[in-house]
Amino acid sequence: MSDFDEKNKRFRIPNRDVKLTELEAEITRTRVFQRLFYLKQLGLAHLVYPSATHTRAGHSIECLDEASRLLDAIGVEAGSNDWSDVRMAALLHDMGHVPFSHTLEDENEVLPKHDKGERVSNVLEKLKGEVGDDAQALIDRAAPILHAISSSNDSVRDWKSDLVGNTVCADLLAYITTDAAWTGIEKRPGYYRIYDYFTRAEKTVRDDDGTEGTNERLCIKLTKGGLRTDIVSAIMDLLDMRYALTERVIYHHAKAIASAMLARAARLANLEDEPKLLDMGDEAFLLYLESLAANSPDKPTGDGAKMLLDRLRSRNLYKRIFKIQRQDMESWNRRNSQSDDDKFDVKWRNSEAIEELLVKIEDRLDLQRGSLVLWCPEGKSGMKLVKANVIWQQSGGWHKPVVLRSQEVRDQFRRVYDRVETIENQYLDLWTFWIGINPEQMEKAPAVIDALARELGIDCDPVFIETYAKQNPRFKEAAEIYEKVNGAWRTRYAPDVSRRVTEMTEEDAALEGGSFDESLIDEAISEAASEKSSPVKKSKVKNSKDQLELDGTKAEEQSEENE
Repeated sequence: MSDFDEKNKRFRIPNRDVKLTELEAEITRTRVFQRLFYLKQLGLAHLVYPSATHTRAGHSIECLDEASRLLDAIGVEAGSNDWSDVRMAALLHDMGHVPFSHTLEDENEVLPKHDKGERVSNVLEKLKGEVGDDAQALIDRAAPILHAISSSNDSVRDWKSDLVGNTVCADLLAYITTDAAWTGIEKRPGYYRIYDYFTRAEKTVRDDDGTEGTNERLCIKLTKGGLRTDIVSAIMDLLDMRYALTERVIYHHAKAIASAMLARAARLANLEDEPKLLDMGDEAFLLYLESLAANSPDKPTGDGAKMLLDRLRSRNLYKRIFKIQRQDMESWNRRNSQSDDDKFDVKWRNSEAIEELLVKIEDRLDLQRGSLVLWCPEGKSGMKLVKANVIWQQSGGWHKPVVLRSQEVRDQFRRVYDRVETIENQYLDLWTFWIGINPEQMEKAPAVIDALARELGIDCDPVFIETYAKQNPRFKEAAEIYEKVNGAWRTRYAPDVSRRVTEMTEEDAALEGGSFDESLIDEAISEAASEKSSPVKKSKVKNSKDQLELDGTKAEEQSEENE
């Protein structure tokens, strides 16, 4: 029996024990680590799947266990420095999470990423303040692995960061089955054999400045005396489970709207990335956000944030009224965008642009601040799993490591590549843009839809309107009224308003660079309405008066005749 087996702390996770060393156990007995027990792994997903309340602490312990299995698979000796460093990095990989981090950082970009730079360094320093010298030294050795995981520079990554948190890694293997189990997704893991096919191999990498070098990377072997179809199936099982989680949890429409509500509340409350967030669990964070809303110097904005939080607390979620699918978004990009920065799916992830749009429509239609929410997922993000490094046997040795979704794999294993490509394309097609509205304002939803279509330059999905939105009686009634009013407007007022705006802008200095003050439209509408209505009313009054006078005269004449 090894020294590790004799001296360890056991943690029970579903279906197995995880053994921690004395130093690892010491880390868990700190306020910094214990906070992770107050952070839900799946954020707001419990509003859709009530059992999805498992925590980041449990996930971190399971990630350490998965890291051990991978370390054993690639032959790293238990108790060595590499073994200890990687396990510690796995245990600490989520320490930089603030409450609802994926909602506020990844999905809505209200806050910067949890695993970037300074925040990770700060939380590790805070952790070191609660442990002894030996544990501090171990944290310092694990820190470069954690920073490499979040780096966009491929040259700083190596097999250690790959193993903890890159593509097919300990992080993925820890959450994918647990998240599926706690959300009730009926997917059974079939990738148990994949552990036998992990290895390390030198890969050519390029630094940010273009300098080439080599790093040892974690790889999956696709062959053993020929292509191993069971390994391909194991990879496909992982891809399939990741797709299912994205489809049924991350992109679930109620979960998406709830995420958009929390993000809007955070923006209206002027939430900032403060060190104090790293002291909070989910409940403490919601209380803090409510205090920011209550103390907002702008009462309408603060009231809007409070309304959103109140509805989240009671699960009275907003209703979807506007939908855009991927093909329409891509068509818009082809017509309108000149660079990545002005693509539809990039612009509408920007907090300032989102607030400007929503505030403009709320003000135009006299809606309370916070009545609308917007959810726009990242358009170009594919499945990280398809970037896993793979190698295979060929004459003269092993092929250099390349990513699974590469031209080399396509040339060598076309059917494997086609299977991977199919599921990744399905994953990308899950992209959906939503606008939600406070159900109490449903009578204004048709006007909101029209205003959004003009502002965004894309019409709402008509199938969604017919098959979902109009199933809501309040929306259907409002839509029927709105269509009638619009018909009357187009017939009675639109030509005159168009003519008047043209006349005004020809004379008015407000017309600059092809734009004009929108108040001119209001003025034109007012004048057109006055022109249409006033003469009619005056005519009716005048005619009535003339008729009375005429009738009076006739009556007098008749009386004289009778006399």
